[in-house]
Amino acid sequence: MATIVGTLENERLNGSLDSDDIMGLGGNDTVQGFDGDDLINGNQGNDEIRGEGGEDTLRGGQSNDVLLGGSENDELFGDLGNDSAWGNQGDDTVFGGLGNDLLYGNQGNDEINGNQGDDVIYGGQDGDTLRGGTGDDFISGDLGNDLIYGDQGRNTLAGGQGVDLFVLQQKFAGAVADEANIIEDFTNDEDLIVLEPEITFEDLNISQGVGEFANDTVIRDVNTGVFYAVLRGVLSGQITSRDFTTNFTPPEPQEPDDNQDDDPDDADPTFVFSESTYTFTEGSGGLLEITVLRQGNTNSIATVDYFTTNITAKEGSDYDRTGGSLTFDPGDTRQTFFISMRDDLIYENLESFDLGLREPTPGNSLGDTSTAIVFINDNETPSEGRFPQSNYQASEADGSITITFNLNVVSDLQIQVSYATGGGTATPGEDFTAQSGIVEFIPGQTTGTFTVPIINDTIAGEGNETVELLLRNATTGVTVSSATLTIADDDSPSPRQPRPRNPISNNNFDFLTNVNGELEGSAEINPVVEVFSASPSPGGSVAGDIINLPGTENPLEFGSLLAVSSEQSAVSF
Repeated sequence: MATIVGTLENERLNGSLDSDDIMGLGGNDTVQGFDGDDLINGNQGNDEIRGEGGEDTLRGGQSNDVLLGGSENDELFGDLGNDSAWGNQGDDTVFGGLGNDLLYGNQGNDEINGNQGDDVIYGGQDGDTLRGGTGDDFISGDLGNDLIYGDQGRNTLAGGQGVDLFVLQQKFAGAVADEANIIEDFTNDEDLIVLEPEITFEDLNISQGVGEFANDTVIRDVNTGVFYAVLRGVLSGQITSRDFTTNFTPPEPQEPDDNQDDDPDDADPTFVFSESTYTFTEGSGGLLEITVLRQGNTNSIATVDYFTTNITAKEGSDYDRTGGSLTFDPGDTRQTFFISMRDDLIYENLESFDLGLREPTPGNSLGDTSTAIVFINDNETPSEGRFPQSNYQASEADGSITITFNLNVVSDLQIQVSYATGGGTATPGEDFTAQSGIVEFIPGQTTGTFTVPIINDTIAGEGNETVELLLRNATTGVTVSSATLTIADDDSPSPRQPRPRNPISNNNFDFLTNVNGELEGSAEINPVVEVFSASPSPGGSVAGDIINLPGTENPLEFGSLLAVSSEQSAVSF
């Protein structure tokens, strides 16, 4: 078994033709297992994981992941985040984990568990076992004979085609009608309601609803009054004990008639899509071609209608709603139609929508693949934070500044951007308070903010100072954008303080220093002093003569040293 480990960056990891152990680590990764029984873990980031051949185990890890099983019996675990998981072919086991997940079994007899969160679950073809888990879920059996558990929460259940079994669960009954499981398409004399061992038919109160449920059948506990289920559009008088069972096993699909003519050309004509799944990548062209096949007898003219339905992709922004009718002339076995696809310029997960066939000409029927899924691969780069300007300005007196930044690409996913203050000439704790954290962007949000507190330090003459601002990928820690915050100093230079007066002998002298026209201070006369001029203090002796520095004819500069004795009354230069 080969072991493949990714990095903290966004990357593509491909397995071998043997069984592989692949771990994506950080970043938004695309991982493909190919053949062999692979174990793939996306780990951090929004990952896309494909099992391909073999019996694979796929784990999304953290964030919002897309998992696609392959041709055999796979296990898919969404783990954390809002995940999308498709079992594809084979008898698959799918677990949503935490978050609001989209789970699709597709072909095979699948077991799907939504776990926590508000999940959307489709069984796909064949006989599936579907469990909602906690949260308010939508669960559809689709094709085949399915066993459906609503579990905890306000759930909406739909059996789809086939003989479907809906389980009444005593521990998850609701106190009011809208807390019960809402069964949208219960077909009398075909679908069944399964009673758990602690519930008998005699324990049930089956009656017509009132108010918003006036057209529905409401099933309650005759003793406690709790609500088990609401059967939409069903008259309570039609429900009898024949509609209930204690058998949790859906009936097996009917076997084909052994006396039927084995010549496929003589079989009853059926319409199917050429594929059960189609894939389109944004930016690869504007049209997706879909082929519909007619199988069996093709001797007559026949028509069939086609249509599209949203799953996670949205008509009008991801694709154009398409519908119409295809006509097959005698001998025709295939016809095509086109769907206009759109590049929405939004960073998003893998999206999908349904294709369906309906209303074939009488005498014709729909085959096993009369529904299909179109997957749309996104072509936008992952959303990252960007500063819209290279420099931000603030003053010490402002107290704080709010920094605004943007996402470079609009995202349909929840995005996290990490921010921090870095280097610069300003000192953390003295000029500003260091900051770091994470800003979460909800889908569609493009602008975020964080605040940097500024400290007014009252230090004069320090000048303007700078702080480096950083935006990082919250998963990998890689810096994706930087800017500079300039803090303007608002403190004026302090006036010079007077020098102390100190006596020498019995005479004190004032030293008057001329600075920009101002006279300041006094100081002690030393044998060597630094002055501009000196004159006696009141009470001092004054000789009245001016002493020039010997040997110097030119005026002295500020800071020159003069030799002054205690007998001198003044010195000038």
